[in-house]
Amino acid sequence: MVVFVLFWGYKFLKGKNVFDDSNTYKIVYHYVDQLTASSPVMVNGLKVGSVTKIYLNKENVDEVMVEIEVDGVISLPQETKAVIFSMGLVGGKGIILKFDQHCKENCIPSGGFIEGELKGLLSSMVPEEDIESYLEKLQSGLSGVMDSIGKQGMGGETGPAADLQSIISNLAGITAKLDQVIGRSNNNIEKSISDIQSFTSSLKQNEAHLNNVMTNLDEISGQLAGAGLDQTIVKVDSTIQDLSVSINQLKGIVKTAGNSFENIDKIVDKVQKGEGSLGKLIAKDSLYDELGMTIEHINLLLQDLRLNPTRYINVSVIGRKNKPYEKQESDPAFQK
Repeated sequence: MVVFVLFWGYKFLKGKNVFDDSNTYKIVYHYVDQLTASSPVMVNGLKVGSVTKIYLNKENVDEVMVEIEVDGVISLPQETKAVIFSMGLVGGKGIILKFDQHCKENCIPSGGFIEGELKGLLSSMVPEEDIESYLEKLQSGLSGVMDSIGKQGMGGETGPAADLQSIISNLAGITAKLDQVIGRSNNNIEKSISDIQSFTSSLKQNEAHLNNVMTNLDEISGQLAGAGLDQTIVKVDSTIQDLSVSINQLKGIVKTAGNSFENIDKIVDKVQKGEGSLGKLIAKDSLYDELGMTIEHINLLLQDLRLNPTRYINVSVIGRKNKPYEKQESDPAFQK
């Protein structure tokens, strides 16, 4: 007896009377939206049953199986739909059974399947036939608010519309000033681009001189390597290795300079297109003068290296002293 009372109390709390006849139905959903066991099953706002089980379909994980119990006096036609709906903002979920009329023949049997649907929060709280009316009222209310905002700036009062017009006027003034500044700076930008092109052209013209210097250094290192001196071979070999390292470094510098020329061409192209901030840096005329002075110093260095190689390459051989440096009468470094 105690077991029966406990069982009856459990079923009563679950929303089912064990003395009433009921039919069991199954529903397949892809999403149950927090539907729980014991959620009510409704027909036209009247509770006629409750949810008894919710579980995943073992054969298809995208499907959720829901079992419900409905009062046995209700016969469901084949076109019945089980719609999950919201019972309020914090009221949980429930199922509404939708059908046109009670079934008299070819009804869904107990244990059969009912087609499932899911309603959103708005459609479950507001009838479909009233949604359009509510939207029209909402649109009308928003239009009134916007009209009110637009009229606040009239009569000498300050409002959002007046502030917006002031902001637009300020932006128009700022853009006009920017156009004037760009127009005044156009000549400087073109001159800076021309200076950069001249600089890169000068560097390319001196590339041949750098290659000649590298060739001469290669010849000197080859002659030293083939000298064949028995007593000084270790020192000479060490010197040749040092020269080889220097030559490799100079070749790397030349290669890097070639890459720099290509990069400078790309930079010039970008500056001509108005990209980057290089235009601001090259606006000063002093940059061109300093670059010209640097090229002149490089020319002087190359000429001095060609005329006086002993000032830069010191080869010591046993039994022979280096020839002291003699100042050249036609040294271009002293002609300025």
